[in-house]
Amino acid sequence: MKKNCVILGPSKIEKIKLYGTILDVEEYIIEIAKFLAEHFEQVFIIPDDTLPLKIAKKYKQLSPHGKIIGFVPGTSNGSDHINKFFKFCDEIKETNGGWFNLNTSLTKNSDVVFCFGFSAGVFIELCSIKYNQVYMNLNTNIYIDSRSISSKLPIEVEIDLKNLHYFNNFENLHNEFVD
Repeated sequence: MKKNCVILGPSKIEKIKLYGTILDVEEYIIEIAKFLAEHFEQVFIIPDDTLPLKIAKKYKQLSPHGKIIGFVPGTSNGSDHINKFFKFCDEIKETNGGWFNLNTSLTKNSDVVFCFGFSAGVFIELCSIKYNQVYMNLNTNIYIDSRSISSKLPIEVEIDLKNLHYFNNFENLHNEFVD
C-alpha cells in the first residue's frame, strides 16, 4: 500500500458528466474511493465543496483508518470560506503564499496525483507539477481518468509534464499500485 496521493477534480461536479462519459456520478465516486482505499493510507485534497472532497469522504467511509489531509492557503490568506469543510479532514496543513502557492504545495507532497475531471483550477494544479518536477526534481506521477474529461491535455502542456498517464478503468491501474 502506498502512503499517499493527491486528488484533483472540478468544483462543479456536473462537468465530469457533461464533458466526460460518466453516467452515474455517485457510482463513479464509489469506484474511485474503493480504489484509493485499497491502495493508499492518506489522500491529500483542498477541502472545499468539490469532487475531491466527495471522493475523500467516501474513501474515509471505506477506509476508516485512512487519513484525509487538507491543504489550505493559511488562515490569514482568504481560506475562511472553506473552514466549514475542515471537519472532514483528519489533519489540516497550512501553506505559505496564499492561494497562489497552494497548488504547488499540494502537488509536491506526493509522488502520485490523480485527476478526475478538468477545470481552470485543476489546470493550475496540474501545471504546477511541472515546476515541482523541473526545479525540485520530484518524480510525480500524474494519472488522469479519461472518462472524466472531454479531451486530453493540449500537446503543448503534455510535453511539459513528465510521467503523465491516462487511464479509463481502475483494473488497469491495480497492478501498478500493488507492493
